[in-house]
Amino acid sequence: MKLAIHHFPGRYSDQWIEYCKANSIDYKLVNCYDTDILQQIKDCDGLMWNWDQNNYRSPLMAKQLTSAVQLMGKEIFPDYNTCWHFDDKLGQKYLFESVDAPLIKSYVFYSKEETEKWLDSTSYPKVFKLRSGAGSVNVKLIRTRSAAQALVNQAFGSGFSQNNRW
Repeated sequence: MKLAIHHFPGRYSDQWIEYCKANSIDYKLVNCYDTDILQQIKDCDGLMWNWDQNNYRSPLMAKQLTSAVQLMGKEIFPDYNTCWHFDDKLGQKYLFESVDAPLIKSYVFYSKEETEKWLDSTSYPKVFKLRSGAGSVNVKLIRTRSAAQALVNQAFGSGFSQNNRW
């Protein structure tokens, strides 16, 4: 067995490398952000990658790479089924609804017009959450209709930075 490990010093990969050394498991260090990552892991049985939701690159490609590695027949940790909803409030909403898990009533909007109609018919305060952000990052309490409108204008206008930390 040979493992590919994306090394991110100070994170889980340090422990994975020590474990491999202590147990004589063959491994090599790879960079999952390299354009040839799939070529890099061809001679490996699996890939271990603790991707970082605060790295702007990860949300752009981690789920797709994870899926591609699995399609190659490689083991990967975490695998697609355990990470597709990670740091994705929309994915989590749909997952929880699909298994009838308890959750707070949540609303998702894809058009400004639909959102504004809802703003006129709802009561305040409301909690506004961006799709990503862990540990209360990208979460805001909206107390008024006008504050909600400002966020709607931004959401359907210039948008929010990847790591918006109000």
